[in-house]
Amino acid sequence: MTFFDSKPRLSFYIFFMPIPFLVFIGGGLGSLCRYFIGLAIAPLALRFPLATLLSNIAAAILMGVALAWFEHGYISESRKMFFTTGFCGGFSTFSAFTAETTFLAQNGHWSMAALNIILNLVFCLSAYALARHFYH
Repeated sequence: MTFFDSKPRLSFYIFFMPIPFLVFIGGGLGSLCRYFIGLAIAPLALRFPLATLLSNIAAAILMGVALAWFEHGYISESRKMFFTTGFCGGFSTFSAFTAETTFLAQNGHWSMAALNIILNLVFCLSAYALARHFYH
């Protein structure tokens, strides 16, 4: 098979698009993933915002991996923007974290609000640092 006989893969087209379009696509995909995590966690009916915590931790890991790979030249600037600004921006949920923490505090659940703050900070910072360490 020659170069002209082969069909280009989807990734060929996606990562040669303008960066603003890649950020847009990545953000949409990240938002959908966040939505589906919320649906998957919903049956547990927890009083703690676990879906937000899990989304933030996963986004921190992906951010660490993507930035480490970019620094080593494993991925291009456009792929970095797709994953970091796009996907992680749509997937991570600082605004949801803020609203849920405020809601817990306003309803007198101060210990749950404090736990939410501590777990998000500790796990997300640790996840990012570990991902950077292992993929650097």
